[in-house]
Parts: sequence; structure tokens; C-alpha cells
Amino acid sequence: MNNQQNFFGDFHGQNAQGNDITQTQNAGIDAAALAEIFKAMREALSTVEDSNDRDDVEHGIQQFEGAVHRGDTEEITASAGRLQRLGARIGTAAGNTALTVATTEGVKQLLAALGLN
Repeated sequence: MNNQQNFFGDFHGQNAQGNDITQTQNAGIDAAALAEIFKAMREALSTVEDSNDRDDVEHGIQQFEGAVHRGDTEEITASAGRLQRLGARIGTAAGNTALTVATTEGVKQLLAALGLN
């Protein structure tokens, strides 16, 4: 089987021929949307009474945010998992569903926006 394509001029988008082809295209990431998700997670910190717990979650958010900015997929997924577990552990121990929901949903939204879900 011979597949030949000629493009006259700039080509943008996906192009594939053959059997069993899978393609993924990312048209870019909305930086403002990512910032809003991180902001929502940080706003949930105001519901955490213990300052050490607040600092721990803030550190987890910073690690996750840094990983996202660096674009290292492995680091992103590792820090996302740590943040979800931390938010769930502190949120459950303190009876704080706002924190648990903010970190869990925030991580899910960010991973989806990055195409890593």
C-alpha cells in the first residue's frame, strides 16, 4: 500500500493514512484557565485551620504548579497524585470537604486540560 500526500502551502492540523491510525492534537493550553484552577485550590486553603496543614498543601500546590510550568509529564502526574492524597488526608482529618474537593477536582481539571487524564 502506498500513501502519498502533497501539501501546497502551509499545513496545520492532523493528517494520517493507513490502518489503525490514532492521532491526538493539542491546540494549546489556556493559561488563564490553568491559573483559575490553581487560584481555586489556593482559596480553599483559607478553610484550613492548622497553619502547618495549610503550608503543606500550599507546598504541594507549588510543586504541582512548577511541574506544569516545566511540562514534564512524569513530574506532573507524580505531583498531581501527591497533591490529591495530601488534600484528601488533611481534608478528611479536619473534616474539611472544601479542601478535599478543591484539590481533587482541581487536579482532575488540570490533568484534563493538559491531556493527561
